[in-house]
Amino acid sequence: MVLPMSILYYKLGNHDKAIEYLNRTHAINKDFKKFIKGFSETEMMKHMGNIFEHGGFTPFTIEELIMEIHENDLLFDTVPFFTEWASREV
Repeated sequence: MVLPMSILYYKLGNHDKAIEYLNRTHAINKDFKKFIKGFSETEMMKHMGNIFEHGGFTPFTIEELIMEIHENDLLFDTVPFFTEWASREV
């Protein structure tokens, strides 16, 4: 829930706190930079296939971040420019 916390603070206009949570996400997930910089739909589908094939995701990987999007899609949909902002801040 660290990444969604960053989004909530971003939405509230508290960018310092949002950056703090971005940094926390980056510190605990080795794939965060790759994730936030974006990846192709093909890569996304490959990771989703792995998640469903194995019945879950591997913690601290890009799969965990993809599941956060999947589980919090309403939140992510409300901040269309968040990823661009976050990729500059990381």
